[in-house]
Amino acid sequence: MLRTSILALALTFFAQAALAQGVLYDCDITQKRKDLDWISDKVGIVVKANGQVTVIDAVILYFHQKPMQAKVVRNTKDKLDIRWTIRNAKDDANQRVPYFDYSATINKKNNKFALYARPENYPNRFSGKGKCTPRTQ
Repeated sequence: MLRTSILALALTFFAQAALAQGVLYDCDITQKRKDLDWISDKVGIVVKANGQVTVIDAVILYFHQKPMQAKVVRNTKDKLDIRWTIRNAKDDANQRVPYFDYSATINKKNNKFALYARPENYPNRFSGKGKCTPRTQ
């Protein structure tokens, strides 16, 4: 609960700074496995006018302490696909995970959102789905 409220506060400040420069996608994950912390309930994605994309969620805040640049795989009028990597994470058993690759897709026609995470050297792939609200100034 505290992590969600901290993320909401960070997302508010993030949005205020970003809206002057592009579009904020305020995304909520509503479908995921229970107690799956590698997929945040709330994700903020800012697409700046110059095409750069920045992302923030609870996992990024925990391991990176600030928003991260994301790599744009596709950005068309219908779809946004991005990727980013969390490095040197630790799981609940205190095992080090050298990197966690994340990918996210926003369907711009209906604002559906999908988020996937894959840890290095693990067969697991985590996922969540939900919806984004695009916000502009």
